Amino acid sequence: MATVGNKLRLYNSLTRSVEDFQPVDPNGRHVTWYSCGPTVYDASHMGHARSYISFDILRRVMANYFGYDIFFVMNITGKIFFEETLIDTYIFYLKAFMLSKLVNYCYLDL
Repeated sequence: MATVGNKLRLYNSLTRSVEDFQPVDPNGRHVTWYSCGPTVYDASHMGHARSYISFDILRRVMANYFGYDIFFVMNITGKIFFEETLIDTYIFYLKAFMLSKLVNYCYLDL
């Protein structure tokens, strides 16, 4: 159950001091939160879950203990490497296919 009277205090690394958290919302209760998620290079593993779990815990504490209305968004970044690899693989098989057609055509002329 949320306790609206609780104040969230955070360490501000810019000023090197602990400050009260103040949302941009005029009423001071609605928080819009964007977080960069994991950048996935390969198959999913337990390390990817760390982002989801840690930010979900923070979100729940802010909502359930401090009483904030949280709108939370997290992205998942796919590495461009996959796109390049897919294109390279496609080109490789396309070349192999065209080469096989050329070889078959040359043998037909013999």
